[in-house]
Amino acid sequence: MATSSVSRDWCLRLTITYVPELLHGTPTPSSLCDVEYRSHTSHSRGKLTNPGETEIYWTVDGNLECIQRLVPSVNQSISLNIVSLRRLSADTHCHTECGDGGCKCVTNLLPLDHMDHLQILSDTGQPLCCICGPFQEEWLPVGVRSWSPLSLVYYVARYNWATKGFEYETDYRFHNDYVCGHHIMTQHSGVINSVNMTAPTQLNYFLHQSCTWKLDSNVERQLTIYMYSHQNRPCSAWNLSIHEYYEQGPEHTGKVLHTFCSRDGPKNYTLPFKLNIVIIRLRAMTNTPPQFRIKWRSQVVRANTRTSGYIPTATSSTPRQSQLWGRGVTMTTVLLCLAWASLS
Repeated sequence: MATSSVSRDWCLRLTITYVPELLHGTPTPSSLCDVEYRSHTSHSRGKLTNPGETEIYWTVDGNLECIQRLVPSVNQSISLNIVSLRRLSADTHCHTECGDGGCKCVTNLLPLDHMDHLQILSDTGQPLCCICGPFQEEWLPVGVRSWSPLSLVYYVARYNWATKGFEYETDYRFHNDYVCGHHIMTQHSGVINSVNMTAPTQLNYFLHQSCTWKLDSNVERQLTIYMYSHQNRPCSAWNLSIHEYYEQGPEHTGKVLHTFCSRDGPKNYTLPFKLNIVIIRLRAMTNTPPQFRIKWRSQVVRANTRTSGYIPTATSSTPRQSQLWGRGVTMTTVLLCLAWASLS
């Protein structure tokens, strides 16, 4: 500290807070207010609220962003409901639109990071729900149910720090179910049916799904996949895609081979011969549970009946012809030798 001719008494005040992780999650190191809730270390249900009016949040430079991440275990889902929202800045440069694909923030002139907002993100950073501007209280609650982690992002623009942010309250719950997940199927044929789910009665409640099935026949066969749905939904609501298997990544999805949309009607997909491992992925963001049926069959086929993929070339058959021809020469030589020996 710089010295001066005027004597001053300096005081440093330090506050230490112990956080019960079971109730309030696990604070993220090197962050101001980020918290993580994991199903095996947190209560199965609880409430999330804004950080509050603690002075430390309003003395940092820049915007305030606090992320509360909820992580379900395998064969679990997480539901998150925004039930209360108060003092949200009624900035006319941003408004909220809710439809079948969720609620989204629509900006005008200024980017979203210039305005207060509350956002729910998928584990890949995809916006699933966003609320900003003059949001109508009667639109609440707004909820998302997901079979992969969710992040609730509380964002206060630097320009609105005089009000010390806005207030919200959400309910969360971890559910034990087998509706979605990552499954491995080693049978040569089988059926996958969507799990019957009760459609949400809440107006703004959305289902977010990213499920995969790995079809591994273990042998070189011709794989045929049949997909059907009685629904007539756009691809943006939900779709099924067939991917090449990729060793890296959590879902192991490589190149997209085919995409199935329910409004296209039943589809049969015959995959290239020798492609014996593929990934089928369901992607959904809708308030209507997807309904579908998948049937697959892998069978041994002869070279002249393969519908796609590998076909033997002329050069590949030449060695076999040479071998047969060679055997004929050898047998002829033996017979000639025997005949010559009998004559002599």
